[in-house]
Amino acid sequence: MTAIEWADKTWNPVVGCREVAEGCRNCYAARTAERLARIESARGLYEGLTHRVDGVPKWTGVARMIPARLSDPFSWRKPRRIFLASMSDVLHIGVKRSFLMAIFAVIAANPQHTFLLLTKRPGRLRRFMIARAPNDESAEELQRGSRVIGDDATEIDGACRDAAVDLGVDPHKLGAVPLASFWPPRNLWVGTSISSSEDLGAVRALQRTPVANNQRFLSAEPLLAPLVGLDLRGISWVIAGDESGPGRRRCKLDWIRSLKNQCVAEGVYFFFKQFHNGNGYKVSTPCLDGRPWTELPKEVAQ
Repeated sequence: MTAIEWADKTWNPVVGCREVAEGCRNCYAARTAERLARIESARGLYEGLTHRVDGVPKWTGVARMIPARLSDPFSWRKPRRIFLASMSDVLHIGVKRSFLMAIFAVIAANPQHTFLLLTKRPGRLRRFMIARAPNDESAEELQRGSRVIGDDATEIDGACRDAAVDLGVDPHKLGAVPLASFWPPRNLWVGTSISSSEDLGAVRALQRTPVANNQRFLSAEPLLAPLVGLDLRGISWVIAGDESGPGRRRCKLDWIRSLKNQCVAEGVYFFFKQFHNGNGYKVSTPCLDGRPWTELPKEVAQ
């Protein structure tokens, strides 16, 4: 299980990252990785992923792929909301394309789960999704979020399945990877992290990323400034909260309220994850304007 309020489980086939935005400065995952590197049973996975800069744990920029974790979702029988990934960004440049293809094969082969892929690199995600189309015509269809059928879909299936098998995933578990029915996978939501208006380019890249049924979300956490000029077209869900941990930077409740009001006005689901009260204590799913805001899209909630 996980303490993350909007997910049931985390899946980390990759660990390690690199800071790419102001919101990364006090990354909770870097602190966690530093702690895990001191534990004997986890040292081999996390050693060398962080170092100290001015006394603060920072990522070294190494992304470590863990093929043995690719099969984890097959062991979770009950349908779950799975966060991909809490200890890395699977779109990190150090993650090989073949490894990404294997991840997508596992996602497609587990339709009982809903996968929530969060990245600070939506540009690479968009390029990866469109590159899975075998020709320009299919790529144009993907940009419109359309089905890919026939020989095109079969080629996508085979490439992703072969990549997973090459990395040790049991071919019997994969079966016939059902990407042929729809690309991108219907059980996949893709999101990007934003902290201020400086990150709106990431939102635009996400909006241009092909997904099924507009299954895109934003994580405005930590929210460090008002999101002036935010365009929510093509976005179905927004998660918001302030920063936590040492060196926490202040978030104003009015910034959260403004974002919530925009979501309500535009019919976008809103989830207020956390906020620190006047005494500095973190409150999970706090009330705002008389009620908690823990909305989940129906496809995620079921």
